[in-house]
Amino acid sequence: MYPVIKGASYILVNTPDMVIHNGTTQTLERETHPDSEYLKKVPQHLRKFEDVVAYAPNQTYIGNLDPEELRKIEMPWYKKNLDKASRWGRYGEIMPED
Repeated sequence: MYPVIKGASYILVNTPDMVIHNGTTQTLERETHPDSEYLKKVPQHLRKFEDVVAYAPNQTYIGNLDPEELRKIEMPWYKKNLDKASRWGRYGEIMPED
């Protein structure tokens, strides 16, 4: 008997807390300038989970949008959230941090 792969899927995980607490730049900044404006502003620049789900390249990655459809969407993509985007796709899902 031989092992067989019967299925596979993709996953994207939105981890804003990891960026804040474990990102290389943030870790170094915390060590050298613990009260810096940069550290105070990092949370303001992280996407909400709903925005991560609605981001067209993420929808393409999990199989809800074809690459050809993605090419038709005007860039920059982060300014154009998709309506009715789903966290579940044909190839996997987008997971929230919690």
